[in-house]
Parts: sequence; structure tokens; C-alpha cells
Amino acid sequence: PGLSFIEAVRTGTFWQLVVALILPGIPLAGYLHQLPVMGEDRGMSAVEAGLLSSAFVFAVLGGRIGLGQLLDIFAPRRVAFAAMTVSATGALLLFIFPDGKLAIMLPAAALLGMAMGAEGDMVAFFAARYFGRRAFATIFGSLVVATSVSFAIGPTAFALMFEATGDYMLVSIMSAIALIISGVLFLTLRAEPYWRDPGPDIA
Repeated sequence: PGLSFIEAVRTGTFWQLVVALILPGIPLAGYLHQLPVMGEDRGMSAVEAGLLSSAFVFAVLGGRIGLGQLLDIFAPRRVAFAAMTVSATGALLLFIFPDGKLAIMLPAAALLGMAMGAEGDMVAFFAARYFGRRAFATIFGSLVVATSVSFAIGPTAFALMFEATGDYMLVSIMSAIALIISGVLFLTLRAEPYWRDPGPDIA
């Protein structure tokens, strides 16, 4: 049961999902690659800067496991909104406190990593819930491609913005905005799937 790939891409929900996944993918991939550089630019030691990457990656794992459980318990659209907006706090911390203190940058890195882990769960979850199993592999693969493109753009975009401005302030505020917009897009997805499922709805 479910929609064909052609039927899915003709829906507004498919493209809303694409944008909701691309928007956080660019800054999250940028942070994954640039956090140690950002830390050293703000006066951290090489060891402290390395800890930022470790915190980010461990949080990716936690986000992947934790969000999967939350999606099974609570309203998925609200869970996705919360995941993106809470993670935006990490980018805002990097914007508000640019002095490179480990006590600030470490939790910021963890909040951002959580969003990357959560995003991986949301791709498969929303693809299956909205469009069903009929063309799941193709639809899921298309959404993964969109996410992968954003991951490829992120590091270069961060580097270019740093070269243009000389710091990561603009990067941080734009990342927070992108994560918040993504959360709103998830929250405003339609409540009902495009196919009938005997299970609970996704409101």
C-alpha cells in the first residue's frame, strides 16, 4: 500500500520534506567539519577543539536512538519541530558566546550533533508514514540524496563564509535560522498520510 514515486513527488508534502531536510543538513555538515577549526580560531587548544568533534559525533548516536524512541511515543511532527529548534540553541550559543570557552562550545556541539542524528531517523520515518511502502525505497532514496547534497555543500559554505567575514558569527546565526525554519516546516506538515493505514495517525 502507498503511493508510487511519481505520485509522491506531485505532492506538496514531498517537497516540504525535501526543504525541511536540506535546511539543517547544510549547517550540520558544516559544523561537523569545521567545529575543531572554529574552536582553535576562538583560542581553544588542539585537544579541546578535538573534544568538540567527539561531543558532536557521540550526540549524533544519541540523537539517532533517542529520537527514534520519541517518534514512537509522541506526535512525530512535534518531535521533529522540537529536535530542530532545540538544536538551534547550539548555534545560538556559538553566536552569543564567541570567546571559545569549552563549557559553552561543548554543549553547543552536542546539541548540533543531536540534530544530525535525529535527521537520519526522520528521513525514513516520514517517508514511510506519508507515502507508504509501495515505492518506499525510491522515495526514501530521493530524500537521502537531497540530504546528502546538503551535506556536501555545508563544509564549503562554512569555509567561504569564514573567508568572507573573518569569523563564524554570520555562520552561527544563519545556522540557527535554518534549523528553526526546518522545525516549522516539520511542524506544519499535513496531519494525515496520503494512504490509509490501520495504525494511529501522525498528527
